[in-house]
Amino acid sequence: MANLTSLLRDEITRLARRQINAEIAPLKKRWAQQRRVIAALKDECSALRREVAQLSKRTSKDAAPRSTAGADDADMPRRRFSAGGLRSFRSRLGLTVRELATLLDVSEQTIYNWETASTRPQPAMIDTIARLRALGKRELKARLLELQEAR
Repeated sequence: MANLTSLLRDEITRLARRQINAEIAPLKKRWAQQRRVIAALKDECSALRREVAQLSKRTSKDAAPRSTAGADDADMPRRRFSAGGLRSFRSRLGLTVRELATLLDVSEQTIYNWETASTRPQPAMIDTIARLRALGKRELKARLLELQEAR
């Protein structure tokens, strides 16, 4: 009798599992489809967020007010500053930190802070640096001698 009971229980269990799997299979397929749709929507959402961020950067740069110092400011291009660029500019011309500080009328510590990216120069100083970069090595040395003689 024990064998008949265990066989009957095993058969009922097998049939129940088969019935449950038959009912769950379409749900599993639908669930997998929904997960794919959700993943696609997340990707689209992140792409749209990146696009919005890029557009907001562009509009903030375009809409950023320029200084009202004069009409020439509107014609001047926006300048970027790079700590490594300042360091390479100084070393390319063979200037010491003290000499560059004299040319820019700032302290040596300020030059060090700019070159290590601890601080950034003000926009007016970035324009002054850009004007110095436009000069040649001889012109810079001549200007440096003038400034040192004046002191």
